[in-house]
Amino acid sequence: MARAQSKEELITFSEESWQKLCSLINSLNEETKNDNFTFNVEDKKRKALGKR
Repeated sequence: MARAQSKEELITFSEESWQKLCSLINSLNEETKNDNFTFNVEDKKRKALGKR
């Protein structure tokens, strides 16, 4: 990923990144959108295995 060399490049890159983020969020199903995001790997493993 190249670094922006000017204000215009930074704005363009930011807008493109924002659009990618919005597209990613819109592609999620409703259950995933409404679920809590867990950033702890151990919690994700427990949830995937059906453990609490």
